[in-house]
Parts: sequence; C-alpha cells; structure tokens
Amino acid sequence: MLFNSFPFLIFLLVTFCLYYQPWHKKYQLAILIAASLFFYAWEYPWYLFILLFSAFVNILTSYKIMKAENWRLQKMWAIAGVSLNLFILCFFKYNSLVFSRFINPSSDIGAFILFLPLPIGISFFSFEGITLVADVFKEKKKKNYSAVVPQSVIKHSGNVLLFITFFPHLIAGPILKAHNFIPQIGKKYFKDIHWEFCFKHLVLGYFLKMVIADNLKDQTFWISPPYFEGQSSL
Repeated sequence: MLFNSFPFLIFLLVTFCLYYQPWHKKYQLAILIAASLFFYAWEYPWYLFILLFSAFVNILTSYKIMKAENWRLQKMWAIAGVSLNLFILCFFKYNSLVFSRFINPSSDIGAFILFLPLPIGISFFSFEGITLVADVFKEKKKKNYSAVVPQSVIKHSGNVLLFITFFPHLIAGPILKAHNFIPQIGKKYFKDIHWEFCFKHLVLGYFLKMVIADNLKDQTFWISPPYFEGQSSL
C-alpha cells in the first residue's frame, strides 16, 4: 500500500476516525496496532509472520533484560536480542549468497530457501528492535528504565508491538529510537492536534516523495542491476 495511493487515503481516514472516537480512548493502542498489521499485510500477508516473530523476539529479550537481577544475565539477553535481530535480517538479505554454496538450488528445500522474497521494511524493523534492546540494556544499568519497559508484560508487549509496527515509518523509515517513541505512547485527544504543524509536514513529505524522490527514481533506474549492464560508460 503506497502512501500516495487511494487505498492508503481511505485506510488513513478510517484509522483516524476510529482512533479519535471518544468511546474508543482505552482501545487507541489496539487500534493503531491492528491498523499497522493490516497495512503491512495488505499485499503480502505472509510477511506478517516475520514481522510478528521479530516483535516477539524484541518483547521477550527486552523484558528479560529488565527482569534480570545481575549484569551477566542482562548482557546475555542483550546479546541474544541483537544477534537474533541480525540473524533475521541477514537470513533474508543474504540467504542466496550464503546458502548457495551448501544447498542444491534445484531441490525443493533449495528452491524455497534461495528464492525467498525480501520482506518489505525488514531493515527498518530489525534495526529498531536492536535500538530497543540496546536502550533497555543501557537504561537498566542506570536503574531508570520504567519509561521504556513497564513492569506489566502485557503493557510492554503492546508498546513494543506499536513501536515495531507503527505504519507511518514501517516500510520507509526513519529508524526510531525506543527511548524517544515509547514514552509518548498514551491517550491522545482530538483537541490537542496541532493542525498547522501536521499540515506543513504532510505537504512537505508528499512533495519530497512525489516530486523529488519519484523523479529521481526515474532518472537513476538504469544504474541499478541488471539494467546498467546494457548501458555504455561513454
């Protein structure tokens, strides 16, 4: 679902209306998570399993860091969280490069592993998971981590799910910092919207996307593989 497509505008309008309904205040977090998962699964639903697995890894490891009482356990869970995020990223980005040496591509398992499509936004949500784990580990050492990891595992799970899946940045970035994003999660009110600020940033964002980036994409299309192979260097 592209940000400048008609389905996205409908999706955004429905999400906005549901989110700011007065009787939905206690469901605002759930509405944003459901909307973000729907957005991500719009064209390739099976990608959702990878996204949810990544979120589960980060929920578990960050919560374990918070609960661990000694530094060695904290460090072990931090290393596990960072390593699993990197493994997920590298498996999908470099699987054909690594496994082509060991697996026959004509076999069923080889065809499955070597030709797995790259999940959309995997770099963004993998590195955001790493920032979450790193932030919790650093805050834990300072004994000041309740703003990033609450005591309730259910609340923490909801916060991390939104942090990882939040649809405005899920497939296009930027990579957010957990200590900046998670403390902002809470009830929001329609009367508190800064309309002028929001309108300026939306117009600027759409201008950069549709006028600048889309035109640059057309100009640089031929320098990407395999299209550049037929071009002359002169």
